[in-house]
Amino acid sequence: MTCWPLVRLDEIAEVRLGRQRSPKNHVGHDMRPYLRAANVGWDGLLLDDVKAMNFTAAEMKTYRLEPGDLLLNEASGSRHEVGKPALWQGEIPDCAFQNTLLRVRPRKASSRFLLHYFRHTASKGGFAERSRGVGIHHLGRDTLSSLPTPLPPVDEQKRIADILDHAESLHVKRLRTLVLLENLVQSIFLDMFGHPLTSPRYAKVRLGDVTAYVRGVAFKPEQVSDSADPQSAACLTTKNVQRTLNLSAITFIPASVVRRDDQWLREGDTLISSANSWNLVGRCCFMPPLEAPATFGAFVSVLRPTVDELSAKYLHHWFASPAVQTTVRSFGRQTTNIANLDVQRTLDLSLPMPSLEEQERFITALAARRATTARLETSQQELDRLRAALRARAFRGEL
Repeated sequence: MTCWPLVRLDEIAEVRLGRQRSPKNHVGHDMRPYLRAANVGWDGLLLDDVKAMNFTAAEMKTYRLEPGDLLLNEASGSRHEVGKPALWQGEIPDCAFQNTLLRVRPRKASSRFLLHYFRHTASKGGFAERSRGVGIHHLGRDTLSSLPTPLPPVDEQKRIADILDHAESLHVKRLRTLVLLENLVQSIFLDMFGHPLTSPRYAKVRLGDVTAYVRGVAFKPEQVSDSADPQSAACLTTKNVQRTLNLSAITFIPASVVRRDDQWLREGDTLISSANSWNLVGRCCFMPPLEAPATFGAFVSVLRPTVDELSAKYLHHWFASPAVQTTVRSFGRQTTNIANLDVQRTLDLSLPMPSLEEQERFITALAARRATTARLETSQQELDRLRAALRARAFRGEL
């Protein structure tokens, strides 16, 4: 166990909530870029969609971002997303931040050390345990300010940050490889079938006419467990819905919570993150063969073929295509901290229907590439588990 002192976060850093959006600030003479929760990802900042609003010069003295600042999600519907952090390094000049984010400006600690500590705390649900709210977890400035924070000597902070930085770089490189392989899959899809939404090659059907859309089960926080027992069932949540199914952390709930047969997962289901941060809503993955009965939580939904002429794998690759993902995300109904899938508009999309033989040819063409991808994904999940264990050791003072 670490012998480092534990201090309140606000003893070693300034903690501030961003400025609230207001219609009066949508236009003005001092329009400036600002970051919001959708711009914070697990692997860094997401800066392809940065909004702007009016900030006066006086307001910018309070809300301007400076290199070394840390930004944390103030709220989320997922307990593993609240408090998700990223490091600001001055990527955009004269940039501010909105009240869906909390800014931590270190004074007596390393930004990189705190970044890894926040990632560790967020990933194991530590911020959610301290948060308030029903359905949406709110962290809040006062709660974050009081966070017990380890404070090793400066040299030790640097050493730990260097080790964890290296683990993060390996993680990011592996993710980039997986993205390149996924881009290859999409190229094969486009070559065989054309654009997923506008191709004239095939007759189209309404998505909702050939699939069933099933919503996940609702459960209470006190019903959640990290371990199985004879009366429980595995319950997949948004954290499991990555580019592929991620089983590095599984939640268990009482099996009695599942009231309908269609809420049990089936091989071939397309799992969809139906309530999440804006940049993640609509994300999907394919359900492989099941080793044990499993269900899915209320922020996840399932798309399931209902006609023999539609291959489950073809459906998944169509829904996972960048064109469909971008369209579905644009439908998302945004609240302050979370976006919800617009189910009706999504089910009204037109799905091209090549023959089942052509769909199967596509699946065959992917088989060899998918084997390579599957090996990398398995390796990535193992790397994620090792990375989480390395963080835990680091903040127990065991590195």
